[in-house]
Amino acid sequence: MHLRLLQRRVVLEGQPLILRAALREDDFARGLRVVLWVMAGALPVALLLAGASGYWLAGRGLMPIQRMAGEAERIHAERLDARLPVVNRFDETGRLAVAFNALLGRLEAAFEQLRQFTADASHELRTPLTVIRSVGEMGLRETHSVAEYRDIIGTMLEEVDRLTLLTTMLLDLTRSEGRRPTMDRVSIDLCELAADAAGFLGVLAEEARVDVRLDLPAEPVRTYGDWTALRQAFINLLDNAIKHSPPESVVVVSGFESGSYVELSVKDSGPGIPKNELPFIFDRF
Repeated sequence: MHLRLLQRRVVLEGQPLILRAALREDDFARGLRVVLWVMAGALPVALLLAGASGYWLAGRGLMPIQRMAGEAERIHAERLDARLPVVNRFDETGRLAVAFNALLGRLEAAFEQLRQFTADASHELRTPLTVIRSVGEMGLRETHSVAEYRDIIGTMLEEVDRLTLLTTMLLDLTRSEGRRPTMDRVSIDLCELAADAAGFLGVLAEEARVDVRLDLPAEPVRTYGDWTALRQAFINLLDNAIKHSPPESVVVVSGFESGSYVELSVKDSGPGIPKNELPFIFDRF
């Protein structure tokens, strides 16, 4: 018979004592085998239960994500006004849904701007093309005098100038889209720039029967900037003044310099910008 012995020295009431305990090794081995068998049987069951519980909890936790994915799959270019449901905006899935909805809002606004830009550009381009076609058909349909043909050709050239202005604006927008435009800062005479813009729009002003007058100082009014960008901005401003001025009216372009301050202005006799359109004055077209 084999025994497993445990011995410990203790002091009890001042007397040293030795405590001994013995255990038969076959009883110890039998108990150990029972423990091993229990563990061998219980461990797979415990692992199976843990896996099933984990799978169920993961599925329950991912259920909001699955619903969001299903809703997101139904959103397309024609349904950008749809939004993901937000159950609790303060948990992780709620914050994700709020962020995704904000992204959808920005995307919807960008698509709406693109639709509006396309519609406005199509309208602006269609008008001069229609005029050119109508005037050309009228010139071919009947016999006219030399003066009448000159008027017809002049009208067509006016519309060509308008198309040139529109295509230039479109090209500038395309170049600057999605990136910061490159500016070439040089010394610019604003009087020369204003005279150049007025000459460019002279045919359109004549067609609208608007007199563009330059009230500019004899000496240069200088500033630093990009010639192309400033010229295009002033052309847009002057074209708008001509377009909204009544016939037989005057548009005055003036400029002056005072120390480090320069000003170039356009004054017309139009109705002005309605208050409800002021937030949109920097929109395309």
